[in-house]
Amino acid sequence: MDNRELKMFLLGGGILFAIMILIGSQLTAQTNAENERIASPSKPPPGYTEEMDYGSHPDKAAAYVNTLILRTKGKFDRLSPEERNWINGASRGHGAEMFIFRYKKLTEQPLQKAKTVSVP
Repeated sequence: MDNRELKMFLLGGGILFAIMILIGSQLTAQTNAENERIASPSKPPPGYTEEMDYGSHPDKAAAYVNTLILRTKGKFDRLSPEERNWINGASRGHGAEMFIFRYKKLTEQPLQKAKTVSVP
């Protein structure tokens, strides 16, 4: 390889490296923004009480989720924005998938056996 070929090779490698760094930084920024959105505390939905906190009272929180699922017939998009945010926060961004799964489970068993709470 002569001197000119070496310079062109290094220039091409440098440009390729710079493009890879740029793409990587954009993907990282998008991922960080999404993680912050999911992990950020949201306004509690109507009817929510401190006893329904997933960390402190998982049984009561699950009963509240069951109530929301049965009220909407498993349709996540029928929830209010506050309820969707709370469900997504509690399920780490998998609220819609959780609704589908839980609705199937709740409708397989007799409805009177599902633990629920009254929501205004």
